[in-house]
Amino acid sequence: MNKNELVTAVSKQCGITKLEAKKSVDAVFESITKALLRGEIVSVRGFGKFWAKYCPATLKTPPSSKIIFKIPPKFVPKFCAFERLKRRFWLDFG
Repeated sequence: MNKNELVTAVSKQCGITKLEAKKSVDAVFESITKALLRGEIVSVRGFGKFWAKYCPATLKTPPSSKIIFKIPPKFVPKFCAFERLKRRFWLDFG
């Protein structure tokens, strides 16, 4: 499912126009993104948790060369599904 399909699904399920659904979906994603950039954890009950993980600087050497690359420190977004969502998958696909 891509973003357009998500907007269509939200539109049908909520009985609103696609424009209203797009604004809602964009607002949710933007709110999650801003919270992660502030270093907050976003927890959606029954679904999962989003957070930003700190990855320190590292040195990498590709196997095909002898050149050492320094990878700068960075934050990367992470997601962990809650048990309720995991159980749903076990029931539907298990």
